[in-house]
Amino acid sequence: MSARIWAIALNTYREAIRQKILYALVLFTVVLILFSLFLGQLTLGADTKIIKDMGLASIMILGAIMSIFIGVGLVFKEIERKTIYTLLSKPVSRPEFILGKFFGLSMTIGLEVISMTVLLFLILSFYKEPLDFNLIKAVILIFVELCVVTAVALVFSSYSSSFMSILFCVGFLILGHMTDDFAAVIAPKIRASLSQVEGQPWDGGTAIGYILLGFVRAIEVLNLDHFAINAKVVHGVPVTWAWIVSSTFFGFCWLILLLSLAIFLFKRKDLQ
Repeated sequence: MSARIWAIALNTYREAIRQKILYALVLFTVVLILFSLFLGQLTLGADTKIIKDMGLASIMILGAIMSIFIGVGLVFKEIERKTIYTLLSKPVSRPEFILGKFFGLSMTIGLEVISMTVLLFLILSFYKEPLDFNLIKAVILIFVELCVVTAVALVFSSYSSSFMSILFCVGFLILGHMTDDFAAVIAPKIRASLSQVEGQPWDGGTAIGYILLGFVRAIEVLNLDHFAINAKVVHGVPVTWAWIVSSTFFGFCWLILLLSLAIFLFKRKDLQ
């Protein structure tokens, strides 16, 4: 990482942790985790599972809110306050600006994830059960997914308004976790329809069917369920480190694609 990217990242990190909304979100997450402790007392034999489940969910929810709402404003606020003109007038390129913003917010999210994970383990330490360090696997993939969402926020904020960028990011997150269900329902029906017309002359309906099938296969790449192992970890289903490494690589590929797209769009943005 170059000195200029690091300087922008450090400044972004400092600005992010000074935002009052961040402390409100952290407080809300702490309350959720503590509430899971109370809720666990009301169940028989499943108290630690509820605490783990709600703890991981709280970390993910807080991180997603930070990634979207703070991430969308990374570029938009700089343009709105006109501070971006001062930055770009110095020997700072647009790619360095985007990368610096990404790494700065990723550092902030990383701090949130680590802090909430430590709190979760502290709560679990009060129970007689040995600490489940498999939770770290889920936490790693939560962080990777949040970095991907941050990159998505940078893509949309590079060319769209703040409100529309938030809608696009939320849609990306929802669609990414519905991909498996969508493909499982739609793809078999499309294949069944196409199998009935095999060997027959092509018509408009057949062409549309193949286009839809291609679309379904394309959105399968968007599958964010690669990172969703919370339920498996909580219920003791084995998750290998090979899966963690492959899912992290999957996220890394998404980051390269999304950050390249964000840089491309920001280069084309007219800031005059």
